[in-house]
Amino acid sequence: MNFLELSGQIWTNFVVAHKPRKSTKIPSGIDQHGNSWRVRISRKGIKVLQLFHDFDDAVRFRDQTLADIKGNKYKDLTREKQLLLVDIIQRYMDEETPKKAGRRTESNMLKAWQKVSWAKLPIVSIRSSHIVEWRKQQEAKGLAPTSISNPMNCLSKVFRTAKSEWSLDVENPVAGVARPKKRRPRHTIPDNDLEDLLITKAKGSKRVWLSYFIRIAAWSALREGEIRHLKWSDINFDNHLIQVRAEDIGAKKNSEARFVAMLDPVVAALREWEALRPKNAGNDGWVFPSIRDPGRVMSMNTISCGFHNLMTEVHDEAPADRKPIPITFHDLRHWGVTRMAPFHFGDTDLSRTTGHKTPQVLRGYYNPDPKERAKRIRELAKKDKASQKNS
Repeated sequence: MNFLELSGQIWTNFVVAHKPRKSTKIPSGIDQHGNSWRVRISRKGIKVLQLFHDFDDAVRFRDQTLADIKGNKYKDLTREKQLLLVDIIQRYMDEETPKKAGRRTESNMLKAWQKVSWAKLPIVSIRSSHIVEWRKQQEAKGLAPTSISNPMNCLSKVFRTAKSEWSLDVENPVAGVARPKKRRPRHTIPDNDLEDLLITKAKGSKRVWLSYFIRIAAWSALREGEIRHLKWSDINFDNHLIQVRAEDIGAKKNSEARFVAMLDPVVAALREWEALRPKNAGNDGWVFPSIRDPGRVMSMNTISCGFHNLMTEVHDEAPADRKPIPITFHDLRHWGVTRMAPFHFGDTDLSRTTGHKTPQVLRGYYNPDPKERAKRIRELAKKDKASQKNS
C-alpha cells in the first residue's frame, strides 16, 4: 500500500468513527456536507451555520444553540472571532489615544502589547491567564510595580472601550487580574548642600540652563513637564505668580491649570535666567527653549539625561566619606512640596499649588526633616503656652 492509499484509508476510518450509527436519528438542522456535518439553524431572526467533523459535536452544538436562542442567551460572536487583539489595539491607538495628553506614553505601551505572542489571537480567545503570565514575566525582569500596572491598565481600557463604545461582545481579561503591590513612596528630605553642589556644577558646565531648572523645581513643586512648557508670558514678576496652562502640557495627563506662588529662590532664578536667555527666544517664547531650536520646547529626554549625568558627576567627584545620596529629578518635586507646605493652610490649600488630586498622594510628597519638624512643633507649643498665660 503506497502513501496515498494509506492516507485515504486513515481518513475513511476517521469518518466512519465520527459518523452516527445506523440506528441514530439525525436531528433536524443537521446534514452531511462532504466528510463533515453541517449544522444550520434559523430561529427568531438568528441564523447559524457551523461545520463539524464529529457528529456528536454537531448534535451538542445544535442542542445548546437552540436552548440559548430559546432562553434569549445566544450571542453571535462571529465578528469577535474574526477580530484580532492586535487589530483592536491599533483601532484604539488611531481613535482614542490621539485625544489624550499622555498619548506618546500610551502609544508606546500599546505598541508593546501588539508585540506579545498572543496579540494575533482573536479577542474572544484572550484569557486572564495570558495577562497573569505576562505579569509574571515582567516581575521576573525586575520591573517596578508601576511599570507593570500601567500597561495592564492601558490594555484594560482597550477592552472596556471595545465593549462600551464599539459594541463588541467581549469580556475584559485584565479586570480581575491582581496588580503588583505598590512600593512605598520615595522619601527624600530637602538637602540644601546637595542642591548647591548640583547648581554649582551645572553653572560651571555647558548645561548652565539646568542650574535654573533645578532651582525652580526644588522650590516651586512644579512638575518637570510644567516647567518645560512655561512661557515668559506665564511669569508674573509683579505678583510673584506662575501660571500653569494645562492645555500646553501635552506630556502630562495629570497636570491641571493653576497659579503657583513664587518663593524668593524661584524669583531670583528666573530673573537671572531671563538676563541670560537666548536673544532670539522672544518675550513670549519658552522659558527653557530647545537647545537646537529656540522656537520649540526643550525635550523631556534633555532634562532627564542632563540631570542624571549631573548627579553622577557630583556623586563621583565627592570625597569618599561625603558621597551624597543620589536623587532623581522627580525627587525635586518632593523638596518643593515640603518647602512650600509651611506657607499653606492645610492639604487642600497646598494641593491648589502642587496640583495633586488626592490628599493621600500629596502626603507622600511631604518629606520634612524629623528634627526640623519636631523643633517647629515645640516652638508652636511654646507660643500656645505663652498665649494661655497671657489670656
